[in-house]
Amino acid sequence: MTIFKKYDIRGIYGTELTETFAEKLGHALAIYFNKGTAVIGHDNRISSPKLFQALCCGLNYGGSKVINIGLCSTPMNYFANGYLQSDFSVMITASHNTKDWNGFKICGKNTKPISQNQGLDKIQEIVKQLNTIDYPPKKVTEVSTIIPQYRKHLEKFITFKKRPKIVVDYANAMGIKELEAVKHYFDIIPLNDISDGSYPKHEANPLKKSTLEELCYTVVEEGADFGVAYDGDADRAGFVDENGNIIGMDITGAMIAKEIITSGSEKKVVYGVRCSHSVDELISEAGGTAERVPVGHAVIKNKMRETDSVFGFELSGHYYFKENYFSESQALALIYICNILQKQNKKFSEVAEEFQRYSHSGEINIELDGIDSLINCLEAKYQDGEHDYLDGLTITFPDWWFNLRHSNTESLLRLVVETKNPQDQRLRINELYRLINEFVK
Repeated sequence: MTIFKKYDIRGIYGTELTETFAEKLGHALAIYFNKGTAVIGHDNRISSPKLFQALCCGLNYGGSKVINIGLCSTPMNYFANGYLQSDFSVMITASHNTKDWNGFKICGKNTKPISQNQGLDKIQEIVKQLNTIDYPPKKVTEVSTIIPQYRKHLEKFITFKKRPKIVVDYANAMGIKELEAVKHYFDIIPLNDISDGSYPKHEANPLKKSTLEELCYTVVEEGADFGVAYDGDADRAGFVDENGNIIGMDITGAMIAKEIITSGSEKKVVYGVRCSHSVDELISEAGGTAERVPVGHAVIKNKMRETDSVFGFELSGHYYFKENYFSESQALALIYICNILQKQNKKFSEVAEEFQRYSHSGEINIELDGIDSLINCLEAKYQDGEHDYLDGLTITFPDWWFNLRHSNTESLLRLVVETKNPQDQRLRINELYRLINEFVK
């Protein structure tokens, strides 16, 4: 399987993803971007510093200038790209993947995402054409910190007065850096706040309910206002309310969207295909317009630019802000939640209740390669429903709907099911499982 994915480069370190590859990638990027100036940052994976040095060797050989922002979150990398007006940027990370993985997220000028059919395919061809050579070593040690600028940017959005008491699960990863700029505005009860690229406590993936168990328990034990958990590179965040209940990331996104469109003049919002149907309803009721788009940060960012949307979000916990160069900022998402709770003088659960109109399953992962034949099977079974192919297959009935699509980052199928009646959800999920299992047999 190629390490060039749909939206980034990602693979197991030491196999295809090596220092030799990183050198060639750096050289290829210098060719593709006509030398230029590059902002380069990395997460705390054990392999990241080695890949960073190798990447910089290739960039230097190709004539690119490197601005080293060092250890950082992916949102900080995006912010640095836009703020410093670099020609391109690279974040060395494999996001929520386990410690053995690593990768590269690439953006052009003004944080425009580089994905397949939008530059990444051309970069892949350049890498293939480059001969393996002994790139001259270039030790890059000077670090240009971006934290003071990021802090000044984020502070503009803070309206809450009282310091919120929150539990933060950093997952030993880059949430530590993401909140460094503004942590003094919060009374933080930290979990797993020691940087450790082996991620010893749990996988840094807030979309997996099992990773939130300690957070849910601690919020209740400490009497906190709510809890937040970050993924490996801190471009995703998951929230739990004061009762330790997990709040769907699409619900959190809808809360932020409503606050933004009711507090300002900009009304356009973009959201991922798997989000609850309540999202579109609530945004429309608030006077905004919402556009449903396929999953993936490149798709959403490009659509936000195309439509000049003020905000975007996904079920996976990505929150995108026009004010952050149409890119993620999970520190800003946290600030907005605190603003909302104090403005309304309500608890998280009370605010979220308005948005939870239906019973949504969240993401269900199925280990199965190949989707086309399965889709044909489901089309025939549910031929009376409304069929939608925006991203995978969505079939909608008056009282329920489901979406089945292939993951862009892993060899998995991802299923979501939403019903009007909570009792019906388990029945529908079991029904779909039976069909899938019969198909596999």
